Amino acid sequence: MKKNPLFKKYSVDTSGLLYLKVEKEQIEAVKRNGNAIRYIPNPSTEAQIEAIKQNGNAIRWISNPSEEVRIEAIKQDGYAIQWIPNPSPEVQLEAVKENGYAIQFISNPSPEVQFQAVKKNGNAIRFISNPSPEVQLQAVKQYGNAIQWISNPSEEAQLQAVNKLLQENITNINEYYPYKLSYKVLEYLLKNLVIRDIIT
Repeated sequence: MKKNPLFKKYSVDTSGLLYLKVEKEQIEAVKRNGNAIRYIPNPSTEAQIEAIKQNGNAIRWISNPSEEVRIEAIKQDGYAIQWIPNPSPEVQLEAVKENGYAIQFISNPSPEVQFQAVKKNGNAIRFISNPSPEVQLQAVKQYGNAIQWISNPSEEAQLQAVNKLLQENITNINEYYPYKLSYKVLEYLLKNLVIRDIIT
């Protein structure tokens, strides 16, 4: 069989097409299982994003992820921040907005990150050392029992916590509040409530 002399002149380099096919297969694989990214050397940004959309924690298999990839990961799962070294303030904020408990993986969180964490989940205050009065108040507004995680609660936080616990029909406050109630809180209870098994 004779070769067409025009074939060489009009032939197309298919190596780029092969790469596109491989990349498409990679993307399809990570769409099914985000952790499959760990088996792809030098994955494209698109493959990385598809992987973390499927599983935010797949970011742990991506070396040097971009800020865009980091934010996508923690939007999918706030706990993915544990796999991100030195997360930016924006990444930290997005993480706690998705899951308040993600604050446990953040070293020295800013006051704004602390506030957003307890706004998402009041009990996240357990991972905050020396929370500000504003953070304390936000935590107990959501969950009265969050008072148990605050070592030196402000008087306002105490009042709010007691009020919230009583709204939830919890009468044994000492179960959730292991500290002595301040005078102002006791006065509030005595003036406004029938006390039954509140103070032991």
